[in-house]
Amino acid sequence: MTQSNYDARRKQRRQRARRRKRKRQIISISIFIVLIIFVFSRLFSAIKKPKDEAYPALMWYYANEINKDRPKKYYYDPEYISNVALDPLLRIEDEFIVKGSNHLKKADKYAYDAKEIRTYIKKNNYDGDKKIVFLTFDDGPNNTITPQVLDILKKEDVRATFFLVGKSIGDKTAGRVREILRNGNAIATHSFSHDYEYLYPGRVVSPERVYEEIQKTNARLKNILGEDFHSSVFRYPGGEMSWQNTDASNALLESKGIHWIDWNCLVGDAEKKSVRPTTVDGFVNYLDKSLHENKNTKIAVVLAHDATNKQLTVDSLSSIIKYFKDRDYEFGVLK
Repeated sequence: MTQSNYDARRKQRRQRARRRKRKRQIISISIFIVLIIFVFSRLFSAIKKPKDEAYPALMWYYANEINKDRPKKYYYDPEYISNVALDPLLRIEDEFIVKGSNHLKKADKYAYDAKEIRTYIKKNNYDGDKKIVFLTFDDGPNNTITPQVLDILKKEDVRATFFLVGKSIGDKTAGRVREILRNGNAIATHSFSHDYEYLYPGRVVSPERVYEEIQKTNARLKNILGEDFHSSVFRYPGGEMSWQNTDASNALLESKGIHWIDWNCLVGDAEKKSVRPTTVDGFVNYLDKSLHENKNTKIAVVLAHDATNKQLTVDSLSSIIKYFKDRDYEFGVLK
């Protein structure tokens, strides 16, 4: 090989090496630019996040419900897409939590102010044309009785207000809490501990302890449902009527925007054993008797429980709902 041939090949090798190096540099710079664009786009989208964004868990559920129900053969059918698949998206705002409240927007049309309803049942002075019933369930949530109650309410197409105990709200029951709201029901608080001795030492209400436990319960609910959620509806464990010093406690709660409410009829599932009904018919009869102890029966706030030992309440629920449907009551929730 001559010196000139050697020099020519050497020059070619250097040129190829320089070209490979330039390609690597171009690829590296391109990747870097793409990464920069991606990072800035993510930051920009986070800053510009829609003001009224639905809570992620509810959005996830709704999107999956759409995908689950859409027949595969219609995936690309324009008529299906316009008339069916997009319909829930047009109504997605109904799935937002009403900011600072205890229910979704779709429940607005049958949500009633708890303070106003409390006044009606205490004074028996409701003079409206409609008959309204509020089914209320204390002592949940759990994964045995609560889901059965929810299934029946959904099947019967009625809604209720669930008074939840804070200590029972957590990772294991988060799904139930979301389901309560998602199905169009309302969520109220029922203390954190449900401990009579702590809340009512010597049967005297401790206003500070009661309010503290409402705050703790709402904090747990926010952890699951998001910062837009807040419940201002409260029920004293055992009922406000059962304790002393409630005037001071009620005044404190009112100053904090919290409205307590008891009931004016009950199914009897938490009465002492000597009078507690033991059959479905017994529950309905107990309800009827307690309701008609009121002078005005157009507003009914029904006390029931969804604690883990309340299977008979579940078994009676359809009959209780039928009782009110047969008498032309509308079903509402408390806000």
